[in-house]
Amino acid sequence: MGHILTAVILAGPWGLALLVECWLTAGPLLAAPVPPGRKLIEWGWDQPDTKFVREHIREMEQTPFDGVILTVVGWDNGQRIDFQWQTWGPRAFTREQFAQAIADLKATRFQKFTDNFLRFDAVPGNVDWFDPEWAAIVQNARLAATIAQEGGLKGWMFDVEQYQGKPFNYKAQKYAERKTFAEYQAQARKRGRELMQAVNEVYPDITILFTFGHSLLRRHADQPENLADASYGLLPAFLDGMIEAATPQTALVDAFEGAYPYKTYDQFLEARRAIRETGRRLSAVPELYDRRLKVGFGVWLDYNWRGIGWRPEEPSKNHFTPEEISHALHNALYASDCYVWLYSEQVNWWTGKGLTPAYIEAVRRCRRDMGLWWRPAPRPQPQPKPQAMLHAKDQPGYDDQTTFGPLWAKYEPVLDLPKTWLFRPDPRRVGEREQWFAPGLDTSAWREIQIGEWWEPQGVAYDGVAWYRVTFTPPAEVAGRRVFLAFGAVDESAWVYLNGQLVGQHDRGEDGWDQRFEIEVTDALRPGRENLLAVRVLDRVAYGGIWKSVKLIAAK
Repeated sequence: MGHILTAVILAGPWGLALLVECWLTAGPLLAAPVPPGRKLIEWGWDQPDTKFVREHIREMEQTPFDGVILTVVGWDNGQRIDFQWQTWGPRAFTREQFAQAIADLKATRFQKFTDNFLRFDAVPGNVDWFDPEWAAIVQNARLAATIAQEGGLKGWMFDVEQYQGKPFNYKAQKYAERKTFAEYQAQARKRGRELMQAVNEVYPDITILFTFGHSLLRRHADQPENLADASYGLLPAFLDGMIEAATPQTALVDAFEGAYPYKTYDQFLEARRAIRETGRRLSAVPELYDRRLKVGFGVWLDYNWRGIGWRPEEPSKNHFTPEEISHALHNALYASDCYVWLYSEQVNWWTGKGLTPAYIEAVRRCRRDMGLWWRPAPRPQPQPKPQAMLHAKDQPGYDDQTTFGPLWAKYEPVLDLPKTWLFRPDPRRVGEREQWFAPGLDTSAWREIQIGEWWEPQGVAYDGVAWYRVTFTPPAEVAGRRVFLAFGAVDESAWVYLNGQLVGQHDRGEDGWDQRFEIEVTDALRPGRENLLAVRVLDRVAYGGIWKSVKLIAAK
């Protein structure tokens, strides 16, 4: 048996995946070193600029990383240009404005840091795909490639998150009312080709890491027609354009931000499948996708610090203890093709803020042989940090008029649903299988909770799946009318069951946390009788829950 396992190790993560089931239930833990060629990159709120890197590279290279993601600053008549926040807009920049940043990089004697990246963002995101101003974005991409190539960087970290505008949201586009989603897909793909061609003209063997790729939309793989309603629905088409235009020497990496909280090897294997298999089904160029897209992962060291705090001196109260972060990084490196990036917000690797020797050593030893089927030891859920706790009512636009007011032109309110619901976390994700949405369920193990507030301020320090249940009686007069449930906001994704029937879902990833949505319930509703509403909620990061009102509304 030992010889067989050795052969499987050499076959890499996909060979190992064949033995997942037997090794989860039998035998000693299988140890494996990190395969050669895997790199660990640092990125976070401590992101340095080129001047800092030039002045401090020797100290930076004492940290346990192979490279860093840095910011590039330019100057125009004494005015600072934060390139990463202005690349995806109508203003085109020039090499001369970034001459000092290029000089900084050329003067930096990188030794241990062999794989460094500049940050390129889809911000401000205020140019439509059909606008002629798109030429400025192409020019900025060419400039970013020039800075990376001349500065000796591997390439970019391309952060495609929609921080300001919504360039990948079809319904937010300028001409969405007169151009179809298919037309926008074709145009986004064309723009992806244009951008990639401009980049390769100056840097033919560039490496580009994407914070997330096609895999972000993996829940739409079986129903791609729903991409028109997805917040990032145009992203696969844009990435397809980049993939098909890229030179064979270009490396494109889905760096899978969704792995932030992951610890175990099987979690990273599942994420790998989401990229290699499920995400692939959303690509219009699947053969090129197979050849040119690589797998990477992001892991967040101080994950969920807003909810539970970051206590490096009390590691058992953090999401990751030193042992857990060491195993998480090892498992991520082993399951990846090339890059893993360690993200942080309260930690500064260059000043030591928020770090202890135990965490530094834990990151350093992640490359050693470790048991791939290790499991974290059970420990109590950390309690929320009271002084840092936010409340839903303090969010801008929280009130019902702001949230639901735009609906009243076409709908009228029928019923405000109760504020008190039953609630139960589902960390093992068994609720669907055990039908926690069904009438007649034994809810003696459930607790009461208030909607209109996140669950963390109500004493639930948790990220993951949880369920809500409530009963309500709509007026008999709505019979024969089109009726909808309107949710002010669910952080972040929701699957809605009425009287035991799945009636709809709201799943736009982390970007959906503050979005109102409506689900038609005409066929499932029982006017004049008691109805059971159950909502499965997935919270990936920070606060979670049904944090605004829920209303029953009817079309006028």
